Amino acid sequence: MRRWIDRITHFLGQVGDEKRLDDCAVELGVQQTDLHLVRLPEGKRFLAHQLLDEGPDRRIYRAIRAVSDFMEREWLDKLVRDVSFTWVSSEAAIGLLEFGGAGEGPLVILNARSPFTADEYLDRATCRGGYWREVAGIAIGEDAVAELVNHYENVVASLHGIEEPWTLDDIQPRDEPTFLVVDPAGVRLDSVLSALRIIRDRYPWVVVILLVGTITPHEDLLGEWGSGHIKFLTPQLQPGEEQSARRSVRDLRSLLQR
Repeated sequence: MRRWIDRITHFLGQVGDEKRLDDCAVELGVQQTDLHLVRLPEGKRFLAHQLLDEGPDRRIYRAIRAVSDFMEREWLDKLVRDVSFTWVSSEAAIGLLEFGGAGEGPLVILNARSPFTADEYLDRATCRGGYWREVAGIAIGEDAVAELVNHYENVVASLHGIEEPWTLDDIQPRDEPTFLVVDPAGVRLDSVLSALRIIRDRYPWVVVILLVGTITPHEDLLGEWGSGHIKFLTPQLQPGEEQSARRSVRDLRSLLQR
């Protein structure tokens, strides 16, 4: 968390006109009587804390817009990347780290539809710290489980930097937490889970994040994982919350094109 605050503080220091920091603070709800805090030596750190307050409202967009014309694109890009995931519940995101590197083949269930949302949960959990992740999702034919296993193994290979002449037999766990984000891509969950159980047995240190959208997997489908190896991220996303967040993040990114 401290390094995250340090980064935001540094990025705010790249705003060419410091008067615009007052505008940024006002958009974040800082009262006029408290604006003097922004001008203190630690004022940018104070403002960084305001930017990182949890909440999916439009304040973040308006605050970044207030300074966007006074920053070089490189620094604005870094700032946007570091605040775009603050909408994610820190309580839910931290559940992703319960199993990181545990070597027990955990399955984390997130009621989201977009892999980008999973990325933002990971960024929230780690404060954009060190982790590795790849996304798996493919439409398949009749031999569903076998095709999925082949696809997932190819993604696991990429996740671990395996390239010729090395093969999956040479795979070694990374030092940092390793996540496989799985988008069912319209494939039946029973086939997806059957394939993932095979992946779990072969690569037990990989944490699987399964995107289920509005579907709650039946306990019969999850039974073979063992209750101690399954984590439902809570509080769950509410109806419309993910779509609203995706729009807000897109709007933030659009500031880079102004």
